[in-house]
Amino acid sequence: MNTLTQSVEVVAGPWKQSTYYDDAEKWTFIFWSEDHPFYPLFKRLDLTAVLELACGRGRHSKIVAEGFGQLTLMDVHEENIEYCRTRLARFRNIAFFTNSGHDFRPIADGALTAISAMMRWSISALTLSKRICATRRGS
Repeated sequence: MNTLTQSVEVVAGPWKQSTYYDDAEKWTFIFWSEDHPFYPLFKRLDLTAVLELACGRGRHSKIVAEGFGQLTLMDVHEENIEYCRTRLARFRNIAFFTNSGHDFRPIADGALTAISAMMRWSISALTLSKRICATRRGS
């Protein structure tokens, strides 16, 4: 096992049995209020093809799926992806992927217009995200 994979396991491990998902669910509405600074900024993004990175149990995904284009959910825990598949089964504009936690496979370069993540970003994740987001002239 390489160092990068070990690092992902150290960071992702505690999330597997975390009570965070249930606790955070009741506060999701705050992000999507016009009064919260997040939502007006989020609406400025090109939301044609969005990746929700580290989607957890999809507490934000329903809102994104209802109002925007293609949504891709990605998480290192298969249990989270399966939870999202069940929770969001009525949506036809969502793709689900379990990933390595250190890259965006199987997302192709230029396939996305935005990345949403309710987590802290690392410098390497920001570099990778720039590569896979489609760039628009003048952006």
